[in-house]
Amino acid sequence: RIGTNIIELGDDPNPAEFAHELGHALGGKTRQAIIGNSAVRLSADAGRMLSVVLPLISVAHASDKSFSTKEELAAKAKAVSSLGMITAAMQVPVIAEEALASRTAVKLLEGAGASKTEALEMAAKRLAPAFATYAAPAAAPFVVASYLKRKAAQKPSRSTP
Repeated sequence: RIGTNIIELGDDPNPAEFAHELGHALGGKTRQAIIGNSAVRLSADAGRMLSVVLPLISVAHASDKSFSTKEELAAKAKAVSSLGMITAAMQVPVIAEEALASRTAVKLLEGAGASKTEALEMAAKRLAPAFATYAAPAAAPFVVASYLKRKAAQKPSRSTP
């Protein structure tokens, strides 16, 4: 926990997880102040939620024939992509901190005697899936925007009377 000198681990921690949490602790006062700021955490949490929910709503609406012309789908793709930039920006401090803590973890594992390969393997096995829980929501709007663009490209243009 930030500011408590306590490192919290799960029931079955491995060296990579311990090193990652230690990486947070060794992040310095600036990183700890940023990541410990409740507004930063709230923004990141809101960005994570919005980056998943709003694109899913767009996909649901894209299947409604009355709202899925080529032009409407292209507009939705653009809106979802713009939303993605905003929600990704909201999540940057937390995603960056997680990446930096994992980078530090690899260095700590090497310092503890693991080879570079062993340290990277441990990080890939335990830290990469955890990092994906931060990165995947940030990427979701861009995946959905790409889907909507492809769907729009497959539709004929609206004909004018």
